[in-house]
Amino acid sequence: MKHALANNQTSAKKTFESRVDYNKEIFQDNNIAVIDLWNDKPLYGKIDGEGFSVSLLEQSTIKQLPIKEPMFCVDFVADAFKDFSRYLLNNGKKTDIISRTPTKGWESFKLTYSRFYTEKLDYFVNFYLPDRRDDVTDFNSLITVFFDYLKDTKPLVFTRSSFIKSSLCPVYVTGLVIDLQKTEKDKDIQKEKMILHPDFAWYQNTARKFGFYIDKNVPWRIVANLSSPILQDYMKPYGLTYNPNSETDFFTKYHNYTFIYELEDLRKFLFEAYTRFTFNFKDTVTSIKSGDKRNIHIVPKETIKEPPGDKLFWLNLYLRVKLVDMNIELSERELDKIIRKSTYDPNMLTEDNLLLIHQQIKNL
Repeated sequence: MKHALANNQTSAKKTFESRVDYNKEIFQDNNIAVIDLWNDKPLYGKIDGEGFSVSLLEQSTIKQLPIKEPMFCVDFVADAFKDFSRYLLNNGKKTDIISRTPTKGWESFKLTYSRFYTEKLDYFVNFYLPDRRDDVTDFNSLITVFFDYLKDTKPLVFTRSSFIKSSLCPVYVTGLVIDLQKTEKDKDIQKEKMILHPDFAWYQNTARKFGFYIDKNVPWRIVANLSSPILQDYMKPYGLTYNPNSETDFFTKYHNYTFIYELEDLRKFLFEAYTRFTFNFKDTVTSIKSGDKRNIHIVPKETIKEPPGDKLFWLNLYLRVKLVDMNIELSERELDKIIRKSTYDPNMLTEDNLLLIHQQIKNL
């Protein structure tokens, strides 16, 4: 057998060859209770059954893992892990293949996205806008420059929905994964060492007994198998429906759609950007040639105290940003059709209305 020696310093060709070895050889006899979060299911726990991005209701669904340090995961996953850990201690064999003590669990999506949002805002205000400072005279001209910014950003990740689907968002936000070792995941030789351990099959089968997958690419990581009848027994005390071989109602009861926050994110982003920018660059300077002379005009930029525009204005703007974010091009007629269909509700910005919009976009 070839050894999977690829790491971050390995050449591209050798990395490819060693990872082919890893996928074809190392797992060929140990392919039960395995999930591939890199290739097959990178969005596991991040999208619901319809493909919409979702995030956990963090205050009501998270539970402390059975260790002294503050470390959390989804409540029923914490219960299953507690029994899994107890089994390793009391009923399992003595082995050095894995630790019973978690090294990493849930990360807050709210905090993770907040950091990303702040970095985006700071870059837009401090680096992108200064080069266009005389193009921005009022809030509407800022919006024009903002769309240029979105089109110039490759790859584009802006909304919560695109962020959670991107590689920038860690799998830990799902609350479904628990790491049991601190190891560099890109060093395949370390993965191979674990998988070739004589107790690996026992470890894998034990994880399955408690409703967990083993992460194929990070085998010291266990991942909650939502469709497992065993894990669904742990779900029942929390009011989730027992429906093996399905995701049950986990996404309905434990999550919100990420898109319900995005319009307010956009309002906040553009208002903060304009306020901060006009504080630093209060005037617009233009140069107009008149005969042999060039006249300099200095015009104060418009000041605002709150985001301008009514609900329909922001709904229209949000939809345009969303389409750019999803790399979808629509004619003005098609855009207006979606907006007309979505304005049956007088408030226009309700969750049901936003869901209707996203269902229409999804069907394009």
